[in-house]
Amino acid sequence: MPGYDLKVNGEYARIESLECSSCRLILRDAIQNEEGQRFCKSCWEEAISSGSKAQKLGIDPSEEIHPDIAVRREIYRLPVLCENYENGCEWTGKLQDHEHDHKAICEYKTMRCTLGCGKRIPLGKLRKHEQEECPFRKIDCRHCRSELLAGDYNDHILNCPNAPYTCGHCHTEMPRSEMDSHILLNCREQLSCFGCDQQIHRSLAKHPNPINHLERDQLFVHLQMLGLAIKKTQTQLNVELKEIRKELKEFTESTSIFRDNMIDESSSLTKQVKKLEERLKGEPSNQIILELQESVKLLAERVSKVESGASYRPLNQGFDDMSTSDSKMGGSVEHKLAEQERTSGMLKVHLSELELQLQASLASTYNGSFLWRIPDVKRRKRDAIEGKITSIYSPPFYTGRNGYKMCIRAYLNGDGIGYNTHLSIFFVLMKGEYDPLLKWPFDYKVSLIMVDQDHKRHIVQTFKPSPSSSSFQRPKSDMNIASGCPKFAELKILDNESYVKEDVMYVKAIVDTTRIFHP
Repeated sequence: MPGYDLKVNGEYARIESLECSSCRLILRDAIQNEEGQRFCKSCWEEAISSGSKAQKLGIDPSEEIHPDIAVRREIYRLPVLCENYENGCEWTGKLQDHEHDHKAICEYKTMRCTLGCGKRIPLGKLRKHEQEECPFRKIDCRHCRSELLAGDYNDHILNCPNAPYTCGHCHTEMPRSEMDSHILLNCREQLSCFGCDQQIHRSLAKHPNPINHLERDQLFVHLQMLGLAIKKTQTQLNVELKEIRKELKEFTESTSIFRDNMIDESSSLTKQVKKLEERLKGEPSNQIILELQESVKLLAERVSKVESGASYRPLNQGFDDMSTSDSKMGGSVEHKLAEQERTSGMLKVHLSELELQLQASLASTYNGSFLWRIPDVKRRKRDAIEGKITSIYSPPFYTGRNGYKMCIRAYLNGDGIGYNTHLSIFFVLMKGEYDPLLKWPFDYKVSLIMVDQDHKRHIVQTFKPSPSSSSFQRPKSDMNIASGCPKFAELKILDNESYVKEDVMYVKAIVDTTRIFHP
């Protein structure tokens, strides 16, 4: 065990002399070697068992060591804060008292929840967490008395046969299991007959009701009305279907024309490039040589006639004009190639965006709960390690049809304090269409869950958003800064077949929507 990872209470002049030369923490079971270096006993044993570490520390495993009794006594008297002071513990005292007495009974010492949610809770609050807060605690439904997990209560209440339910027609409240018979026998809602507009009762217990109304001669009349309505609807559908087919045909034709134009343009550019390459490699050089020879010949004739002041401009100008011509042609071809490449790139991006929108639309949920299936985990983790794609996003999901828009962000090689050691999972608020009508800041409880595919022990992290955090204000850009769990689980979890089966893992997000008002 390495040294004491404790914070000294106040200033202590000799604190550096009480630190281990290996772990740099306060010495535990201090020993000293022949050169006067001090180590924790366990750090020394670890160092001499590894030749490379001993060499790095500059120690000789064969040299003699002895316990440093004086330093041990001094360390035991050190005034320190409790190791849980960041969790709120205000205890202070001697290090010896901390280790032998206070440490074991500190109410702020964190322990992992025994029910399976994976959260570390201060010892003094553990009982309350397991009895009142943990989503994995067992509770009884107050309506049907069946036993279930607290985290499943909201889903259960939507299907509980004894839960109160309000009739959507007459607004009478009753147990859910009685709703069918209520609608059939007792519902007081008045209906207008589809065909003749006569007022009738929905339930069979009232008169006139749908069955009595349609008895005898009225049945034939209503069947005629229904037939006419069906025929009218069918005619309307045929007209709309014809219009859709016409639009589809026009779209197909325009797509075909666009594709043919792209092919012709590409073919034309290819021919121009080949022509330019041939001209640059062969014909232009010969032409330039012939033109230069002709210019020299003309110049020689002029020199013979004029003794001085000969102008070399025709030669230079001829060469410059040819260079400019070739340059312009090359520039024109390069410009067209760049335009073609840019157009093709824009089409690919647009197609990719459409595919993403389609996938997101198919995967979206509207109840605040989303199960994200992540395939190809090994490849994605390798991409994260190599820095190619460090994080991945889930499709967006919503708390309701008109609710908050959200997604999950995962770093398969960790992020921040969890980089290269932990799986990091975050919750992200996105810019939605109904944000102006929703309550801000977002302050609803969020649970992030890594699903155990063997149904033994899910890993759950739950947090309550901080209203002062920019991550939970109304989004001004496409998405806010992610917030969540940089140390969600150690990276070795990705090698556990209970959580990653057939190279697929599942991450679930649940937002507590009980207090959310949707416009």
